[in-house]
Amino acid sequence: MLIKIRDVIREKRRNEFRSKVVFFHQDTARPHVRTMTDWTLYNLEWDLMQHPPYSPDMAPLDFYLFCHLQLHLDRAIFNSNEEIINEAISFWTRARHSSSQKGLKSCQNVGRRL
Repeated sequence: MLIKIRDVIREKRRNEFRSKVVFFHQDTARPHVRTMTDWTLYNLEWDLMQHPPYSPDMAPLDFYLFCHLQLHLDRAIFNSNEEIINEAISFWTRARHSSSQKGLKSCQNVGRRL
């Protein structure tokens, strides 16, 4: 099914497909289906937006952004809270200009249209 979706996206957006980021939001799925889906998403090079378990106050987009912040801060050593805050601010400033941010903005625009 994901291959069919990819083909439809390619057909409708021929010129944009290679430069655009595709986000796939997957809710909970049965484990045997989940493994196949994860493998297909990996092969398609799509970003997977998962909903955090037991976090009804966080949207998948929030979780996606905070996962990237967590990866950025992983294994970093800080001597004060101020250093942590400054590094987080620096991360958000750089993320605002990244290519993935363009994809996130398009997700927000879709939400505004609904």
